[in-house]
Amino acid sequence: MMDGTDIRGIMRRGNTAAGSTAGKDALCRGIWNCYYGKVSLFVKLNLGPCHTEDAVQEIFCRAFAALDMYNPDYAFDTWLFAIARNFCRDLRRKNSRGVPDHPLPADELDLGDPRYPPPENLFIERETERQIDRTFNALPAADRQIAFLRFHEHLHLRDISRIVEMPLGTVKYRIHEIRKAVRTALGEQDDFNW
Repeated sequence: MMDGTDIRGIMRRGNTAAGSTAGKDALCRGIWNCYYGKVSLFVKLNLGPCHTEDAVQEIFCRAFAALDMYNPDYAFDTWLFAIARNFCRDLRRKNSRGVPDHPLPADELDLGDPRYPPPENLFIERETERQIDRTFNALPAADRQIAFLRFHEHLHLRDISRIVEMPLGTVKYRIHEIRKAVRTALGEQDDFNW
């Protein structure tokens, strides 16, 4: 499976700008396969589940149309998530009275089950996940974006700063506040690690 490093290498060599249609199709297919799930979850967190499919398709169409503008000196996922963020922001503006900030039900945003957990811990772990989901869903849209990019995508703070177009210090502060909100929601559990 293709990843961001592969995409950067292909773009550095110029295989898509001057290359064959088959090469560009293969690159687009690789990007879709690699990033569809991530972009889909990002959109779902920002716009709600009812807009996800159409928005994701539009984001990828815009990205594919602008591939020649991608600078391979920078991370591909930063560029793609910036397109996704801008699309979500523009759609919210366009529907300023339309798209409510609906929190997702905790069971609809499953962050993954550990393999073969002890039965007595399963309930506690799921409740903790649900509480974290509820806390994240209660955050403003900008903070949900930051939380997703940091804790789900594990992006560096500088990349997050570029994507959300905030100063690095502001991003650090927002992450601190997000962590504090989660700790408060979990009752300051000592065994909860970030």
